[in-house]
Amino acid sequence: MKEPLKFWNFLKASVPILVVILLLIIFGFAYGWNFSPSLHRDEYEGRIVDKSLTFSETQLGSGIRRRLLIEDKNGTQFEVAVKADVYDRAQIGMLIKNGIIENSLSSSR
Repeated sequence: MKEPLKFWNFLKASVPILVVILLLIIFGFAYGWNFSPSLHRDEYEGRIVDKSLTFSETQLGSGIRRRLLIEDKNGTQFEVAVKADVYDRAQIGMLIKNGIIENSLSSSR
């Protein structure tokens, strides 16, 4: 009779611990998802510092990722995903605001 009681006591003690661990894992994923930097900003403005084009291939098909490295007026650099037409017109040194290239090349900062 003592064996079932030992198991039941162990189960009662371990369930709260497992629930806490599970909640910590869920919170960790949610925090990382919400606060990780995104390549899809709604608003951005700055000078184009670099362009990158990445080709990818999976079992579902192939694709091209177009990214621009932008430096804002505070000197902070961030990367944004852009469409093909914006990527094709973009040149290093140009000003860009929300996917719209504002002027041609400029050497001034």
